[in-house]
Amino acid sequence: MRTHIKAESQRKDSDSRVHLGGRPSKIISLHGHKRQLLLLVVSVAIIFGAGALCQDILHRYVFVSYHVNNAFLSIVSLMFFLVITGVIVTVMAGVMGRALDDAKKKVKMLSRFPSENPDPVLRIAKDGDILYSNEAGKILLSSWDSAIGGLVPEKWLDLITEAFASGKHIEEEEEAAGKVFSIVIAAVEDSGYANLYARDITETKQMQEDIANSGRVLQRIIDLLTIRIFWKDKDLNYLGCNQIFADDAGMEKPEDMVGKSDFEMGWKDQAELYRADDQNVLDSGSSRVNYEEPQTTPDGSQIWLRTSKVPLTDLQGNVIGVLGTYEDITERKQAEDEIRKNEVYLETMGDALLVVNNELKVIKVNNATAALWGYSIEELLTMSFEDLFPQRYHNKHYLLMQEALAGKVTNFETIIITKDKKEITTLLSARVLNNDKGEFTGFVGVLRDITDRKEFENELKHAKDEVEQINVNLNEAIACSTQMAREANIANRAKSEFLANMSHEIRTPMNAIIGFSDLLSQEDLSPEHAQYVNMIITSSKNLLTIIDDILDFSKIEAGKLDIEKIECSLEELLGNVSLMLKSKATEKGLDFEVRYKTTFPAFIHTDPTRVYQCLTNLIGNAIKFTDEGHVYVTVSLEEIEGNPHIRFDVEDSGIGIPVDKQDLIFESFSQADGSTTRTFGGTGLGLTITKKLAELLGGSISVESEVGKGSVFSLWVPAGIDVESQAMLGESKVEEHRQKSNNNKKKGYSGNILVAEDSVSNQKLIEILLKRLGLKVTLVDNGQQAVDTATAEMFDIIFMDMQMPVMNGYDAVGALRGKGFTVPIIALTANAMREDRDRCLEAGCDEHLPKPVDSKKIAVILEKYLVSDSSERVSELVPGCLGDA
Repeated sequence: MRTHIKAESQRKDSDSRVHLGGRPSKIISLHGHKRQLLLLVVSVAIIFGAGALCQDILHRYVFVSYHVNNAFLSIVSLMFFLVITGVIVTVMAGVMGRALDDAKKKVKMLSRFPSENPDPVLRIAKDGDILYSNEAGKILLSSWDSAIGGLVPEKWLDLITEAFASGKHIEEEEEAAGKVFSIVIAAVEDSGYANLYARDITETKQMQEDIANSGRVLQRIIDLLTIRIFWKDKDLNYLGCNQIFADDAGMEKPEDMVGKSDFEMGWKDQAELYRADDQNVLDSGSSRVNYEEPQTTPDGSQIWLRTSKVPLTDLQGNVIGVLGTYEDITERKQAEDEIRKNEVYLETMGDALLVVNNELKVIKVNNATAALWGYSIEELLTMSFEDLFPQRYHNKHYLLMQEALAGKVTNFETIIITKDKKEITTLLSARVLNNDKGEFTGFVGVLRDITDRKEFENELKHAKDEVEQINVNLNEAIACSTQMAREANIANRAKSEFLANMSHEIRTPMNAIIGFSDLLSQEDLSPEHAQYVNMIITSSKNLLTIIDDILDFSKIEAGKLDIEKIECSLEELLGNVSLMLKSKATEKGLDFEVRYKTTFPAFIHTDPTRVYQCLTNLIGNAIKFTDEGHVYVTVSLEEIEGNPHIRFDVEDSGIGIPVDKQDLIFESFSQADGSTTRTFGGTGLGLTITKKLAELLGGSISVESEVGKGSVFSLWVPAGIDVESQAMLGESKVEEHRQKSNNNKKKGYSGNILVAEDSVSNQKLIEILLKRLGLKVTLVDNGQQAVDTATAEMFDIIFMDMQMPVMNGYDAVGALRGKGFTVPIIALTANAMREDRDRCLEAGCDEHLPKPVDSKKIAVILEKYLVSDSSERVSELVPGCLGDA
């Protein structure tokens, strides 16, 4: 950094005009010559003046008096003038000689000054030539990589030019040979050169760095202190603080506090209070220590401080600001408040409080203590622990006190002696008291009168034998009940296994019955034959529904019915329900409609298959028990206990349900009365399963009904999502979906399909279904043939029955996957339990297709793995998720 220094005076630097660098000497400057000439003129004038004066004196007072003639007078006057002149010249010559010697000495001394100067001295020409350097200056020349007669670096030439232009001294710092120099450039007017005077300031710079480091160390020290430290100037603006104070103020570092006032802090509400204290310290010059005050933190909460402030003075003792410290005592204040609250509680609590010191003298009691013993509080405070208890209990108490001193809280029964000598049974809880140093200071005890409880315990003791006998009898009954429950569980599991096996055996032939009936219905039949076929299909589907109900019920009882919650389209689910059931209602001449009371989210998180099953059960029952009128399904969004639910109200104008039978219909194998079973048929499991499914989904179901007027079944299902983040849909969107589904066209596919099935009827059925969709079909009878055929020929999909002779489907799939086959394999099985599906997928199958299989289910599989001749999606014809049948 460079600073400009004003010239101290305009005088000429005559002392420095000495012989430098071997140039012609100028011993005396121009001003020196003028002074010498003036001195010579004065000397001559003095000489002539003195001679003339002497001649005049001789003439007037000597020669005239003695009548000396003029010639003699002239000779004598001349001789006298010469004598006087000689004397004066001699004197003047001596004076001039001594002056000249002194001048020579000064010039010699000045000529030695630059070379003897321990600091660098250089003379630089205006054009940058180095004219002279003393020995000390060579350190700068070496740093500049130059020498006498060479040029200075461009930086210094610019500075010399600036010095000549400004007429001021220029100061600059330069590092050379590990040292730091302060260099002053002084341009000499009318000379064409400038002198550079350098001074070694390395120690000074190091001292400044040490001072700065000391400041940083000091700041680090105060930052490590746990108390808050700050200091302000006389205007009460912050000059500094430590880190913990800056943290309190919400600042990142202490430097951010500098220059700010209390009005800019989070505690601005207390700024006037703080500044008043600061000003008092400034004005009085005295300290204020250990006083408490509140503070608002940057987050708006209030804490308590214990503050001290002292005057901040300079080295002369002048007050220049305020130095303050404080510590956060919020916890202590809160503890004091708690103590005060506890003291109030102890005074008003119903139990007796007794505090004794380390000498067992009573030091604190409450009103309950006085009431228990019958003494006044003042009397109790003059007594000891031993005065309050019978003598026979003293040894026991001392032992218990030792246990308490060992760190245990002692609870025990003891007897006290009241003022009127009455003994009362109490429960005593004692705890040791220690001071901050961990030293024992006494005990605190809480006593409760348990006389009534002891009497009650004595009464209970008399009844103990009877209770024990009752317990013996109860244990025997429990053992018997446990055995019966165990046997019931075994029977229940056997029943569930039987139902599952029966449903499996029935499903296999049902697959062929339903499949071929469906194919037959598509032929050109006479009206009578078509009626027969439709009756077969209806009866088969009713039978399948009964089988499914029995299977679902067995799975629910066995605890094997799983719920798989996924994100699904509520719009698609409602469209599928309407599409599948509206035709049944239309066949009976009923008005069927899906209504929308509110908007609802486009997607929900639930098990769509189980929701679909619940809705088809409820709507199917409504259609079943309604001969005329309507069946309406109303959908709405409701909030239950802060969570969004989808509500489905299935309303019909059917036969209705008596009030006393409305709870019965949800029980297993039950209907409203016996006649309904004969009139309408069914297992009585549909509503039971629906209620269980609703509960597994996290929802509920209820019914309102009146005989002869109809019923309303309400189903609530949790939405399972944040509905506010979802797009909301209404009736127009679902109607649009319904129209899209009704406009679906029949699909066609291309591909080579391998079917492994040991049942001839099922082979024929699947072959016909696949060929009608345009596919090439190859049939095999067992798993080994499936492996051999798939190895010899390329197939797009393999349908694999899992229960076949020679090699079952599980082993066949394993063999194919082991050979690296990646062709999609679809499992065909009459076992519809979830564990059967999981077993198929674990074996390597891509999909699980439970029997009976129809064209819609097969179409879903084909659409997923083959390219169809239409862009319409077959999956829109069936529920959003295919689960267990």
